[in-house]
Amino acid sequence: MKKRNHLYVQIRNIGCTVLFMLLYTSSSFAQQRAFNWWGELGYDFLSNQFESGQDRIEHTGLLRLNAAGFIHQPWLATVEGGLGMYIKRADVDNGESTSDNIIGNGRLRLFPQSRFPFEIFAEKSDSSSDTDLTGFTIDRTRYGLNQSYISESGASMTVGYEHSDTTNITTDIATGEHLREDVSDLFRARFNKAFGAHSVAFDANANYVDITNTIDYNDTVFASLRHAYSPSPSFSSEDMLTYNSNDITTGNSKFKSDVVQLNSFGFWRPHTKRPLRINGTIRALVRENETLSSTSEAQTATGTLGGTYEWSPRWVFNANVGITGVEADDDRSTSSFESINAIFTSRTYNPLDLDASWFGQMDLRNTNNDDDRVQEAGGQIGYNLNKNIYTENKHAYSFGANQSINTTADTDDFSTLRLLTTLTSSWNRRGVRSNGMARFTVSDNRTMASGPDSDNVEGEFQLINLQASVDNRVSATSSVRANATLQVTRNYKPEIPGLIDSGNGEWTPTSTVDLSYYKLGLFQVPNLSFYSTFRHISNTYVPFAGEPNERADRNDNQWENRLEYTIGRLQLRVISRLSDIQGEKQNYFLFQARRLIGDL
Repeated sequence: MKKRNHLYVQIRNIGCTVLFMLLYTSSSFAQQRAFNWWGELGYDFLSNQFESGQDRIEHTGLLRLNAAGFIHQPWLATVEGGLGMYIKRADVDNGESTSDNIIGNGRLRLFPQSRFPFEIFAEKSDSSSDTDLTGFTIDRTRYGLNQSYISESGASMTVGYEHSDTTNITTDIATGEHLREDVSDLFRARFNKAFGAHSVAFDANANYVDITNTIDYNDTVFASLRHAYSPSPSFSSEDMLTYNSNDITTGNSKFKSDVVQLNSFGFWRPHTKRPLRINGTIRALVRENETLSSTSEAQTATGTLGGTYEWSPRWVFNANVGITGVEADDDRSTSSFESINAIFTSRTYNPLDLDASWFGQMDLRNTNNDDDRVQEAGGQIGYNLNKNIYTENKHAYSFGANQSINTTADTDDFSTLRLLTTLTSSWNRRGVRSNGMARFTVSDNRTMASGPDSDNVEGEFQLINLQASVDNRVSATSSVRANATLQVTRNYKPEIPGLIDSGNGEWTPTSTVDLSYYKLGLFQVPNLSFYSTFRHISNTYVPFAGEPNERADRNDNQWENRLEYTIGRLQLRVISRLSDIQGEKQNYFLFQARRLIGDL
């Protein structure tokens, strides 16, 4: 950090000069209307009361001022800046607290409409909080610059620098004052260029963070180089090379990591009689980790090649191959796979005015590694039944049934059998002033397995879900909405001593109800709006599900009402909220007043 002190001083001087320019030009050119200013004055009153927690009352005053404009001409230079002040006083059960926050920022842009725009910015914030026993102060300074260039051929380049200095001072009546200062330097560089079917993008940043008066630091470097090539709609490829470095020292610990990674993807759709798609991927990674006590290295490379062939609208074939090599320290391993599958989808039949179809799939897979070779075969067959009914009064009804069975087996004596069943029914109505919807779903998923690790796969899952909603526009200025959801789930896994107990498989119900009302022009007062919402969440007893054992009941309620009123530049808002969440009752009240000032 000491080596960069001179640089810090120089850039700090530049930042002070720019701030002076902002203030000077803002005052000198304001009379020519080259500058506009705006802001707001505000006051907040907050009351937050808890049944068992600490009650809190807050008074907050705020002031925000902003200015923006140009020097001489908009193409030459633009200036913008702002100032914000917040003062808060809070009364709590165990005492009082105060907090103040001041934020200022400025930005100067030179030749903003040219091919070589330059900007310099600065930001300063100071916040403090005090109670009877403790105090906390944060002082943050941030400044930097950015230089961009756009060539006549369309290439764009940007380089930037940003410095941040954050000071934290904590005061405790028992332990005294504690000081921590973090100094950060961030460097950025970007480049983009498109030429013909090619495009190149480079992005890099380096962030150096030092904690003064300690040996702690955190240095991070990241860079990426991307190349894309798309000569035609039938072929495209993309390559991404990244470098990520982290060097962290904290107290007596140290960690350093360097990662280089390459990802390549290619897609080709040749002109064939029947649709054929071919894709390939390459991924390579080199990682080095270092601590105070150990060093490790690892290299990984993976390549895959796949293809999809649409033999007919009913038949689709897929084939994939892949190989992976891993070298970690002195250990090396290689694995590969080959897979092929065939998917069939029937046409739609109409028995008894139903839409019916069926589907099937066959899978073959071979997996190789240094120690073992496993072949796997699987198949799936299922059907879909659907029925849609539309009435003249804009009602729509739908019914559906889906069922499939899936089985797999491999040469390691592992096999599975899965049965999935889903039943759905729904109702919809769309009107000019009222919309409604209801949907009922029942799902059952059962898996039976045998062989190694079968306990991790075998199990059952059931779901029953009912949803309903109504949206009614009472008038041109008011509306009512209601949503309700009832869901019951059951998840069962075979008993594993010490991991999964024998009591699993119980039904878990959850219900949610949301009600809302909106009114514009309340009491026939223009610009006076009212918004009310109510929410209820419960997991209590559901008759058809049974009541689980050792379950904590939940009956949460929240009712919020909001009034908003605007007259000229004055904005008023009142929010009241009553809630009972997890057995904790809370009364929340907020009053806000805002007065807009300046040029709007």
